[in-house]
Amino acid sequence: MLVIRDKKPYTSSYINEELTKYFMLTEEQRSRSYENSKDSIFITRIRQVRYGLKKSNYIEEISQSTYQITQEGLSLINDNRNEIQEEIEDMEEVKDPFEVMTEKFDDIRKELAKSIIQKIKKAHWKKLEYIIVELLVAMGYGDGKITGKTNDGGIDGVIKEDKLGLDNIYLQAKRWDNPIGRELVQSFSGALDDMGAKKGVFITTSYFTKNAIEYAERLQSKKIVLIDGETLAKLMIDYDIGVNIKEKFFVKKIDFSYFDEE
Repeated sequence: MLVIRDKKPYTSSYINEELTKYFMLTEEQRSRSYENSKDSIFITRIRQVRYGLKKSNYIEEISQSTYQITQEGLSLINDNRNEIQEEIEDMEEVKDPFEVMTEKFDDIRKELAKSIIQKIKKAHWKKLEYIIVELLVAMGYGDGKITGKTNDGGIDGVIKEDKLGLDNIYLQAKRWDNPIGRELVQSFSGALDDMGAKKGVFITTSYFTKNAIEYAERLQSKKIVLIDGETLAKLMIDYDIGVNIKEKFFVKKIDFSYFDEE
C-alpha cells in the first residue's frame, strides 16, 4: 500500500514493477514459479494480498486492473508497523475465489485424466487404437483407419495429414503399464521405413524412458511424436473424446465501461 499511498490510481502492472524495486528482487527471484501450475510465485502472492486488501476495503478497483487506496487503507498505514505486518500476513493466507476455483478445476482435470487411463487399460486392447484415430481426426487431421495388424512392430493405424490425403501419419498404440523403451520406438521407426513414411505417432498409456525420448528427438529423416498416458488423457479431455460435460460455470466480472460517465 505504500506504493499507492498518494491516493492516485495505479495499474497492477505498475504496482508489480514498484514492488519489485521495493523488495529489490532479482529477475531470477521474480521468475520463480510453482512446480505444478507454473504460475509465478511473485505475482500469485501479490494477487492474494491484493484480494485481501480489496476485501478489507483498504484499496478499491476503480477501473479494470487499476487500483486506488481508500481512507481505511491510509488509516492502516498510519497504524503501528507491527499491526500492519500482522494484517498483511493474514491477507497472504486469503485466496481469491477465482484462484481457488482454478486450482479445483485443475484438480478435477487431473482426477479425470487418471480415470480415463484406468478405463482404457480395462477396455479391450483394440479400443486404444480406435481412440487414437478418433482423437487425431477431432484434432483436425483427415480421415483415419485401423490397419488391423497384430504385429507389435507394425502399424496400428493411419491418418491423413490433411483432408486431401497428400501425406499420411502412421500410428502405433501400446496399452501398457511398463515404460516404453528405445527398442520399441526404434522398431516403430523401422516400420515407418518399410512404409516409406516420414511421420509417425507413438502412443502409450504408460510413459517413455529418457532413452526413448532422446532417440525420437535425434531422428533426422523422419518425425516421431511420442504421446504418454498423461498427455493422451489431457488431449482426450480437451477434444471431448470419451468424456462429456457435467456442468458449466461462467465467471463474470465488472464491466467498468458500463459504469463510466459519458
